[in-house]
Amino acid sequence: MPTTHALELPEILTRVGYFLPLWISQVVPESGIPKMTFKPKTVLSCLLVCKLWSRTLLPVLWYTYIYESMKRASQEVLVRNSPLLRILDAHSDLPSPFHCTNLLELTILQGVLDLDAQRQLVRTNPGLRVLRWDGPYTQVPLNPQDFVHLKRIRSLVISHWVGGDGALAKVLTEVSGSLVKLDLGWIQGMEKSDLAAKVSAGEGSVKKRTDGLVLPYLETFISSCSWPKGPDPSDLVQCCPNLKSCDTILTGDIDVTRLSDTLIDCCPKLDNVTVRDYVRLHLGEILVRDLGGGGPREPIHKLVSISVSQVLVTKNLVAAILLHAPTLEYLTIMVQEVNADGAEDSGVATAFLPLVGCRFLKSFSFCIWNRATRSAAILDGLQQVYTWECRGIEQLFLDFTPPEEESKQEGSVSVEETFMDGPVLGWTLCPKQAVSTNSYVLKMKKDFFNDVFEAVQRLELLRVMRWNGLKFVRTSRYWHGESFGDQGISSAVAPA
Repeated sequence: MPTTHALELPEILTRVGYFLPLWISQVVPESGIPKMTFKPKTVLSCLLVCKLWSRTLLPVLWYTYIYESMKRASQEVLVRNSPLLRILDAHSDLPSPFHCTNLLELTILQGVLDLDAQRQLVRTNPGLRVLRWDGPYTQVPLNPQDFVHLKRIRSLVISHWVGGDGALAKVLTEVSGSLVKLDLGWIQGMEKSDLAAKVSAGEGSVKKRTDGLVLPYLETFISSCSWPKGPDPSDLVQCCPNLKSCDTILTGDIDVTRLSDTLIDCCPKLDNVTVRDYVRLHLGEILVRDLGGGGPREPIHKLVSISVSQVLVTKNLVAAILLHAPTLEYLTIMVQEVNADGAEDSGVATAFLPLVGCRFLKSFSFCIWNRATRSAAILDGLQQVYTWECRGIEQLFLDFTPPEEESKQEGSVSVEETFMDGPVLGWTLCPKQAVSTNSYVLKMKKDFFNDVFEAVQRLELLRVMRWNGLKFVRTSRYWHGESFGDQGISSAVAPA
């Protein structure tokens, strides 16, 4: 009996096909930003081997269609292979008729295709798991009939629609049986009563929704636009009894006390909060404080992950974060400036206090994104951490923009020159193509990074550090001038 080679079996050949290089991550020279690039040469060569390979590997080649990367394909070829598509980034040059009805992921950005063509794509793909749909430039109400067949959808991103008069509530009702992640952008026409419902006491202290919209499987809610350009987050989170992650923008129109009370009452599994407050009202720190029990309510939520973006670092913000110290593992603080108490160094030192008080912290990120900040101020903040309680921290990210005059200091050298002779105190600079930054051309004082790594030397589990866009990995422990390879840890640590 003749033996069949493994690569003559379509099931095995298909599995092998998905390991062939097709989409490659490359850094765009102009911007330094990594981008997935379509490289079909290997797969195309395999298609020429025989008819079996061509028939089997063609769905691998056409699994994903992204216009910017694949626009050289003729419309005739695209139409012929459109039934094979599973991931589609729609664009204005999409030919009609288009025959893909087995999509798993669909992205429709604003201004591509006419509305009827958009609706046809959505309605003829009931198996969608992920949908991002930006509405037209004109104000058009959401149509629940567009979503009625999406019974398997898990992630929904919608923006630039009119959602008032119950339209948004009806859409969410249609997808409530499977939706796990919801990202709402610009949704116009919402009234406070659009998502209103009755809430009564359930088991223990948790309140239960008894009428109206319920999203029983939703775990992640992101609100990209603040009220009144979107629903009040308090109205939406009360629909989500299993919510784990809440990401919202806070403005003066949001009742933060009501939001924190609703999260406490209706979302007992919440452990991840991201808040963005750009109006100098310190609403983010109020929400974090109230969830941690620093407000009028008893302590209910001790969060595992906190991300706060606001104008200033304040002692009240840090105090609110420290309420979650018994459980906090991931912390991000993003501010426009750090002049707390009128001094740059004071603001940085305040931001670093969680490194003292949060003993279970695994990742800490601090970003200053609007004002130039001296590298020396960041280093001084690290050196002022008098005791590292977070001895298990694994990642430390510090991003800021130093003033131009730093590179002009006498005796300064480029970062690449600093690491030309090998690791510094056991730390290695990641290759340039692994990160998106122009910081490699910046110049620092020759021993500056010695001081940086000396400041964090006692953090034995720290493996990845980012400094102003530069990424470093720890390849060995270094103590008192000697380097010891980490037992059980590869010296070739890949950048995160």
